Amino acid sequence: MTDALVQINDRLARAAREGGLVMATFHCECGECLAADVPLSLDEQDEIRAREDLIFAPGHDAPRSYRAMPTQPEVVQYEASEWELNRGRPFGLT
Repeated sequence: MTDALVQINDRLARAAREGGLVMATFHCECGECLAADVPLSLDEQDEIRAREDLIFAPGHDAPRSYRAMPTQPEVVQYEASEWELNRGRPFGLT
């Protein structure tokens, strides 16, 4: 949903520029609300996108999927099952 709101807001900004406007009402990209209205100047919207940030309504926060993701992938210990060790053959048969 957040990705869709980013695309919608970017289209709103393009349309506002083409219409000669200096401000527009965008939608909150927090992913938790129902896209609350966020009035911004087009310069503010440009600054937000330049930082590769999202537009938030006052008091809203980043969506869970965009919050501090680990920089390194988590290593998970994996042990082969009996089935995998026997390559799909019934147990005890080789």
